[in-house]
Amino acid sequence: MTAKEFLKEYRLIRSKIELYTAEIEKIEAQAAGSQNIDGQPHGKGKSDKVARAAVRSADLAEKLRVLQFEQEKRRDVIIDILGKVTSYDNFTVLKMRYIDPRPACDWWKIADVMDKSTRQVQRIHGEALMEVQKIIDTEGIE
Repeated sequence: MTAKEFLKEYRLIRSKIELYTAEIEKIEAQAAGSQNIDGQPHGKGKSDKVARAAVRSADLAEKLRVLQFEQEKRRDVIIDILGKVTSYDNFTVLKMRYIDPRPACDWWKIADVMDKSTRQVQRIHGEALMEVQKIIDTEGIE
């Protein structure tokens, strides 16, 4: 696995977590809106919807927990790798591109923070990936 693939997997996990979280919130909001709280007996339709929503929400919550655990493990490995990066510019680009919250991962935002052109940042990114690849290969990280 290349350094870029390794780092992008972390971003993919983070995106899946955001997706599952939003879906759980949507399901729970829909279920809350379909509950009848007047105390009067009604047909099975609404309670079935609520039950299905609860099951779906619980399934997604379990998947979310698994992804959060994977994310934590991957983040720990990435933090260890970044701790071994020797160049400040390489470290900064990798941290902003792969670890920092999503809005900072755009090339132009990284360039703005680093006071460099986007082309310079992309060149630094390439150098940083080569440095990370050496670390991954040396330590046998998968």
